[in-house]
Amino acid sequence: MIAEPARRRIVAALLTREASVGDLVAALGMSQPAVSKHLRVLREAGVVSVRARAQLRIYRLEAGPFRELDDWLRPYRRLWGGHLDAIERHLADTSAASAAAEPSASSTPAPPDSAGPAPAPAGPAPAPAGPAPTPDRPAPTPDRPAATSAGLVPTIPAAPAPTASSAPAPSVAEESS
Repeated sequence: MIAEPARRRIVAALLTREASVGDLVAALGMSQPAVSKHLRVLREAGVVSVRARAQLRIYRLEAGPFRELDDWLRPYRRLWGGHLDAIERHLADTSAASAAAEPSASSTPAPPDSAGPAPAPAGPAPAPAGPAPTPDRPAPTPDRPAATSAGLVPTIPAAPAPTASSAPAPSVAEESS
C-alpha cells in the first residue's frame, strides 16, 4: 500500500504537518481526484485519519501503523547493521591502504633537465595484498580463499584448459574422410 510512489509522497508531506486535500494538491503537483483516491486508500489502511474543519477535510498521519512497521523491522536492522558496519570498515581499510600506497608530492622525483623521453616504469605494480584479517574476516587459507574486492564473495579458480589427452576421439565420419 505504501509501496506506491504517490502514496509515499503524500505520507512524506503529512510527516511535518496536517494538510487538506487542496494543500496536498498544491504541494505535490497532483490532481485533486488522484490525491483524494490515495488518501482514501491510506485512510482505509489506518495510515492517515481525517477530521472536518468547516468545509475542509484535514488529514494527518497516524503513528500506530508506523510503530507496528518499526517493531517488525527491528530484527532486520540488527542483522543488516552488522553487515553494513563490516562493509564500512572494509571501505575505510581500502581507502587507507590506497592513500598509503600513493606517493606524496614531496617524494616525487624532479623532472629530468634533458628533453628526452620519460623513463619507462620498472614493471607492473604489485597486486594489493587485500584487507587485513579481522574477527569477521579471517585470513585466507588453502580451503578458504581470499574474498573479492567487495569482500563478500569468495573467488573461484578457473577450470584447467583441456589437454590433448582429454580431447574427444574423432567420430567415425571423420576417420573415413
